[in-house]
Amino acid sequence: MTGRLTPVGIRCSAVEPETSLTDHRRAPNGLTPPHARLRRAMDFDQLLVSFFGTDAIADLAPGQLADGIDRLRVQFGLERDGGRRFALWCLAYMLGAAPDLDVAFKDPADREAARDFMDTVDREIEDDG
Repeated sequence: MTGRLTPVGIRCSAVEPETSLTDHRRAPNGLTPPHARLRRAMDFDQLLVSFFGTDAIADLAPGQLADGIDRLRVQFGLERDGGRRFALWCLAYMLGAAPDLDVAFKDPADREAARDFMDTVDREIEDDG
């Protein structure tokens, strides 16, 4: 799992071997269920589309943003793959909705990686501001 800041946001890569997805049905809201898309390489923009239906989250109504964050939190709680879990946590952090590190990560190395991510994002925000 790697992460790097880009002009658009953060790119998180967490790739797992190709698997066939048997359930391609759409959720009632018309979106493909997040778990179906998380099988591929994770990318910040793809994560936004998976949980919010768009990569332009600044244009979302507050209720749509809250609904997407709820879906993100559920998927984070269900996710068992460490790389994908970290990518989901990164997105939640960028949205101000990440759980505390001691709750999110059991492994001290994962907590330290999350702290490094937080420091990097915070520095980027300060440099842009």
